[in-house]
Amino acid sequence: MTPEKKRKWWEGLLFLLVLLLAGGVSWFILSRCDRTSHIYAYDDTLKLKKEQMADKGESPADEETKETASPEEKQQQEEESDPNISSDDSPDKKKSEHSDKKTEGDDPAGDSRTGDDGSGDDKGKGNGDGNGGETPGPAQETTRPTDVDSTEIPPDAPSKQPVDPQEDRPLESVGPTAKPTTKPTTKPDTHPTKTPDPEKTADPDKVILLTCTWKEKDSLIYGKAIPKDSMVVKAKMSSGKEKTLSASEYTISGLKNDSIGQHIMTIAYGGAVCRLRYTVNNHIDHLELDWDEKDRLYVGEDVTKSDVSVTAHMADDTEYDLEDDQFTMTKIDTRKEGTGSFAITYQEFTIKGTYTVRQAYVTYINKYYDGDKLIGTEQKKEKIESPDEEYDWILKAPETYKGKDYILEKVGVVADGKEKQVKGEKYTANRVLDLQITYIYKRN
Repeated sequence: MTPEKKRKWWEGLLFLLVLLLAGGVSWFILSRCDRTSHIYAYDDTLKLKKEQMADKGESPADEETKETASPEEKQQQEEESDPNISSDDSPDKKKSEHSDKKTEGDDPAGDSRTGDDGSGDDKGKGNGDGNGGETPGPAQETTRPTDVDSTEIPPDAPSKQPVDPQEDRPLESVGPTAKPTTKPTTKPDTHPTKTPDPEKTADPDKVILLTCTWKEKDSLIYGKAIPKDSMVVKAKMSSGKEKTLSASEYTISGLKNDSIGQHIMTIAYGGAVCRLRYTVNNHIDHLELDWDEKDRLYVGEDVTKSDVSVTAHMADDTEYDLEDDQFTMTKIDTRKEGTGSFAITYQEFTIKGTYTVRQAYVTYINKYYDGDKLIGTEQKKEKIESPDEEYDWILKAPETYKGKDYILEKVGVVADGKEKQVKGEKYTANRVLDLQITYIYKRN
């Protein structure tokens, strides 16, 4: 098989599979579809009609025969199916009865009629026993159909037709029964008495304007109780009156103190509202002091507020540093050694603490060496005047000791008992209370 034929064979097979699949899907959809409502209604009507025919003993074939029959056949079928219609009521039977009555009533000798008492009429020739005619004989017996009215029918009267019982029934009304219109028994009054209008109820007094004021609206404190005593709410009524409302008469929404900044609250009463802007302010939870040098103050040192650091910690966990002009501090006395107390105040918050004043000293030590041999030592002690005082020297500088010349080889620094690494030719004391500087000289 060539590739071309093979391809066509597969295409045909695939097309057949598609057709089978489409047919299966269509069958499945149609089998799941429901019948429409009008088909069900037709089935119900047909079922009811069959039940009625079964009650009457009829069959669908009789119904078809009745529909195709002529008017005379339909009338005969109705007489057979309805027992109320008697065959004696037919037009031919009535004509026969009419003829019999006429024969009985006509007497060639007179106008006599038979009566219940057997007496005859005086008109005509009779024998006095109620039998008209010249020749007496037995009384003639009149035979009447039991179902026919005994009233005499005039010769020129039209013959009665059979009455359909359905025609004597009253027509059934469709829809609501119309009531007969009764005529007024009296004449309308040309001058009716006017009915007085009921007393009009006065309109309720309504609120047309609501005003509100609050003195503390811009001084609320975060997280603290909200003061409402100064809140004044007035309502202007439609009658023109104005009244001041109590706190229980109006409602407030949007008032809170858990968020810093400006907010809007709403006051409502009688369908009217008043909006008011208010401010929630942050407040200080505590103050914090940062002053490490308060226990290492120098005698004679000038202490100012710029030497201390004060931080305010707020209620919403924020914080900020206070400026020098925002707080106050008591005076620090450094004129002599000793201990004192101080206080820092900001708004309603105060920090109290102690301080210590000390005298700082620097000791200079000169050591002279001849080789590795210490020749001699010189020492002197002085007061440190400033906490950040600087000390400098010049290496290789000449120095004379006991008539001999030496040069500066090295400098060593010990601050408060700790040796410091010195680089260069300068050292700055940073609040050192006990400073020792050693100069090493060697023979030139």
